[in-house]
Amino acid sequence: MSKSRSASQPRPKRPALLMAAGAISTVVGTVANAAGLAVLGILAFLVGALWLAAVGVKTLAAGTSADEAPRRPTASTAQTTPVKAPNAVSRAAPAPRERSAAPLPAGWPTGKDITLKGFDLWGQTGWPNQEIVGENHRRDAVRDVFRAHGGRSGGETAAEAVLVPEPGNPYDRNAVRVDIDGKAVGYLPREDAARYADVLQRMILAGLAPLTTARLWARNDSGTWRSRITLDLAEPHLIYPINPKPTGRTAELPPGTTFQVTGEELHLDVLAPLVTQQEAPLWVALRRGTVQGARSVKEVVEVYVNGSHVGHLSAAKGQEYTPLLTTLEEHGVTAIAHAKITGNSLAVNISINAARPSDIPQSWIDEHASAADGTPAGGAPDLQHTERVADALTSDRDDLAARRGEPGNPPNTATGEAD
Repeated sequence: MSKSRSASQPRPKRPALLMAAGAISTVVGTVANAAGLAVLGILAFLVGALWLAAVGVKTLAAGTSADEAPRRPTASTAQTTPVKAPNAVSRAAPAPRERSAAPLPAGWPTGKDITLKGFDLWGQTGWPNQEIVGENHRRDAVRDVFRAHGGRSGGETAAEAVLVPEPGNPYDRNAVRVDIDGKAVGYLPREDAARYADVLQRMILAGLAPLTTARLWARNDSGTWRSRITLDLAEPHLIYPINPKPTGRTAELPPGTTFQVTGEELHLDVLAPLVTQQEAPLWVALRRGTVQGARSVKEVVEVYVNGSHVGHLSAAKGQEYTPLLTTLEEHGVTAIAHAKITGNSLAVNISINAARPSDIPQSWIDEHASAADGTPAGGAPDLQHTERVADALTSDRDDLAARRGEPGNPPNTATGEAD
């Protein structure tokens, strides 16, 4: 049995030596023929030529065979299957979606008769980068979540997370729990919870359950689950609009490009009170309207905030959106969109984020244009609901913890975080 040659060993030099010998014979034959030794010269020349031809054919065949034969990988050349790095959840912003009423998140200190509507937090980028803490203290919950999503041994997955403020937590009144599939998988870090608690509690008061995308990594080490969870979470002032969602029959335009509103300077009486020290998200409504030009009446797309006219789209943008608005308004539906407001008491700027009409699928148009009459989910909050939740928020914290039937959220002595 022949031994396999190492990849580092040089190839044998035999073909080269044979070719050199053939060449020498050919040269000897040529010299002899020139010297008048015709018979000797012819014989030497023929021997050399035949030798070269034979060696050349053998070398060519060996080379072809080597190229065609599959190479066996060695330790230095073998490649293992690359491990795929965790990919970011799709960077595209989530499309707006209507949600039915859902039970109040477990642990919220209120009556069981209260339900919340799911609300996708604004400002999601598709890149979850907000860390949470305490996952490794809730390994059973993480295991159940992964198994529900088809990952019995771990891996990476994306899921919808609910942020549940816990004002009755005796260890941290700003604590914010993270629930996935109805199971508590961790908490926001203490310093982050302090920044988000106020806006999240206001959302609960408005009857909304704060929802965002979570990305989960986990592995099962012989029955012990180890995990890391991050959330797609913008800064606190960008996740919830500063004004109520327009009521009535509305169609929320999918996210897309950002464009400016014009004419805001004529409506500072409405807009200036909405301006804060930093940019703020707000709802806007788009409606067809007309303006008196120098020679004729022109059609425009007007922008409304809280029912008041605050500007209009540029002529080009107005022409682009007019057919879509016409279709919706013929069915009694008003288009609404996400926007941001910046400025001061002297100058205000509004920018709208919405998909271009040509990028909106026909299924979206059919769904909203043919919807049954009535007010869709997301209208004005129930005042009685708000009062009940407000009573719970202002109750004694110890009483709230007792109602929950659990000792609260003790701090993690290893990390200093609530977990």
